Amino acid sequence: MKRNGLLVVMTEKLQVYKASSKSYHSIVGDMYVKKLSWKISNDWFEKYKDIRAYEPRIIEIYNIVDNDTIYMKNLNGKNLDEFITEDYYSQYLNIANNIYKYNKDKKIKFYHRDMQFQNFVADKGVVHLIDPDSFRFIQ
Repeated sequence: MKRNGLLVVMTEKLQVYKASSKSYHSIVGDMYVKKLSWKISNDWFEKYKDIRAYEPRIIEIYNIVDNDTIYMKNLNGKNLDEFITEDYYSQYLNIANNIYKYNKDKKIKFYHRDMQFQNFVADKGVVHLIDPDSFRFIQ
């Protein structure tokens, strides 16, 4: 992962703390792990699985342990803020549009609140929305 011009290599033995998200990040096997400083509700995870079924380019979560540790797919691509093409930009817009369509007629919305290029990763030609804990319920 490249941050602020520095290459940060994460392993099972190394956890990187990100003050901006108040969370610890690490790699465990083939999974990216994010330990939050708050708890995720069971309702949140059920809604996440539902929106991901609608838009599968949202990062896959394998498991959530103790309602604060997210085990998700580890991507090996580049963030869109590092590398963007017309195709990647089109996929970015399509993902955002699908999240809108998913929520359009719902009373309680479930939106990703940090859809900047940094939270989209192109891996093997497919753009994925990461930072799953940025999804929040909105009325």
